Amino acid sequence: MGRLKPSPHTNWSSQLSTDTTLHTKYRPASFEEMVGNKATIKSIATNIKSESRAHAYMFVGNAGVGKTTLARILAREFGCDSSQIIEVDAANEGSVYSIRKLVENSQYLPMVGDSRVIIVDECHALSQSAWSALLKSVEEPLSHMYWIFCTSEVSKLTEKAAKAAATRCMQYTLKDVDYIEISEYLAMISEFEGFKMFDGALDEIGKAAKGSLRQGLVNLSKCRSAENMEELKDLLSKAEAEAEGKIIDLARLLAKGEQSLMQYKPVIDGIVESCDPSKIGGFKPTLLSFVGNVMKSDKTDKQLESHIKTLYAIKQMSDYPTPKELAGELWLVVGNAI
Repeated sequence: MGRLKPSPHTNWSSQLSTDTTLHTKYRPASFEEMVGNKATIKSIATNIKSESRAHAYMFVGNAGVGKTTLARILAREFGCDSSQIIEVDAANEGSVYSIRKLVENSQYLPMVGDSRVIIVDECHALSQSAWSALLKSVEEPLSHMYWIFCTSEVSKLTEKAAKAAATRCMQYTLKDVDYIEISEYLAMISEFEGFKMFDGALDEIGKAAKGSLRQGLVNLSKCRSAENMEELKDLLSKAEAEAEGKIIDLARLLAKGEQSLMQYKPVIDGIVESCDPSKIGGFKPTLLSFVGNVMKSDKTDKQLESHIKTLYAIKQMSDYPTPKELAGELWLVVGNAI
């Protein structure tokens, strides 16, 4: 893969003072800037140039490979600006009521432009009723309407309406990004940011990302101070431990019955920011264990009732949620606890 460069419409330098994380600062803004899956992206680019281009797409792939980023790029290729693009996080906003309102409102042309795009992220979290509510709009799309579904767990689309909607979509699978491509991208970012990385560092960071470009950028941010391989591996190990530590911080807040949402926000943000998608399932037993231990030492009925609700909410969490789903589920746990 050749060295990537910012495209003319991607004003990265203007974002340096506003974005604080590398994976948001350097989010690709065009097909050319996407890392990995070149054949798939070429196929998508070819399809949208056709007069008979699809009005429904589904992007499948693991967390961090670029599904949502690609959906946003595709929406812009349809000529839409931010006012014409609606993003729905199915894990948090996928109720049947929300979807019905969305479908109803999308029937009308946007105030600006002649197209509207609805991006449904983590669509496998939609209920059967929600899928039923949007099915007709996918099967018989209006000329100005485009649907883009993203999912990391396509195997969960087992209900009749979900399967029917999926068959109406042009489906593309995004593979994990090769570590060499991740390393080359990190090299370009390091040069742009002025990071001085020792030989072999970026390959190691790329391998530790396990196919997730986003995780590679998170790791680069955490490990840019490493001066040798021993320090680098130590920082990568600490990054994993940091995520578990923040889960324990959350458990402490839950256990003491903290009522302020502002106390929870930085902890939950930190969990999602530092998580490794391949190890995210380990958070649930850590949280259960810590809250459970505190519960044993609290004797009042009110404390026990609160802890029981909290434990029940934790047990309802998915074993392997994506980072975005994890944020939504942790906030549900907090809501039950307070």
